[in-house]
Amino acid sequence: MSTLGWVGALGTVGAYALVSRQRLDASSLRFQAVNAGGAALLALSAMSHGNWASAASNVLWMCFGAQALVGARHLWRPGAVRHWQAARARVAHLRHSVSSTTQQWSGEGRSRAV
Repeated sequence: MSTLGWVGALGTVGAYALVSRQRLDASSLRFQAVNAGGAALLALSAMSHGNWASAASNVLWMCFGAQALVGARHLWRPGAVRHWQAARARVAHLRHSVSSTTQQWSGEGRSRAV
């Protein structure tokens, strides 16, 4: 459980550092997810060691992050849809490119003289 606590601490401190250096937006889904997840891991670690004050504050911190994620759920779909559509288009383009190259190397697609 101590390892989970360290992962949670690194996640929350790392996310805060990225926000402080303006490399991550404090209202972004990524920041809120890392923050809530880190707090959950810290809470689990604190509970396993009987540190109830730390566990309670991290559960509260996790609830703040979860509330921010739920409140920003309208941001999830459009970005996710655009991301997956772009990824599918790239995969389709790659498949077409590989298929064309394979046909050229195997002799398929060439006209044969009779």
